[in-house]
Amino acid sequence: MKLTRDGMAICNKFKPFILIIFVSGCSLTDLKNSYNASIDYVNIDRIVITEDVTLSPYSLDIVQINNNDELLAILSSNYGDMNNWSLPNNVKYSSLDGKIIETSGLDFDFKITNFSGLKTSGTSSAYLYFKKPSSGTLEIFFNYKIIKKGIMKKKINNEEFNFLLLEEKFNVPLIGWSGLNYYWIDEFGVTWKSNQHIDPFKGNLKTLSLKK
Repeated sequence: MKLTRDGMAICNKFKPFILIIFVSGCSLTDLKNSYNASIDYVNIDRIVITEDVTLSPYSLDIVQINNNDELLAILSSNYGDMNNWSLPNNVKYSSLDGKIIETSGLDFDFKITNFSGLKTSGTSSAYLYFKKPSSGTLEIFFNYKIIKKGIMKKKINNEEFNFLLLEEKFNVPLIGWSGLNYYWIDEFGVTWKSNQHIDPFKGNLKTLSLKK
């Protein structure tokens, strides 16, 4: 079955994602006013770290969806290795090991279950379904390999660390969807940066960690 925009398994119209910065709690009100959301994802040196960001008690990520303006994502809750992030207008996503496994509030919301975590090599599989309209359960296959090693800096404090660039090849045979996701991870397996596909119509989401 080929997933099409006018098929029964998915919405019949693609709409761009339009987001603004979401903040909650009085301690983040000033953060909203002082933080510049128009940040170049590739050139991270243009990101300005204000005192509000440095002193924030929250874990913070910079997120870019479909190459639109970068936005501030706030860790709203976590359960074990599962992190739940908040974006504006009730847009949310959950991640495991830095991989997005569920979204809410987007045009093509999905959930991945039975995901065993990122690997530096080897293969695994899980189950994927698109929520509205329901696609039914689809098996998704992963193949991992390290394609690069290097040194990068944490933007919050310029601390250098060794990174591995992890390539995740995925394939959903039943709908003919495949592609490559990338994760910049440290020696402990923590993801500091990622570039991930989020729907079969070239939608993507990029993350850059500011605070853990």
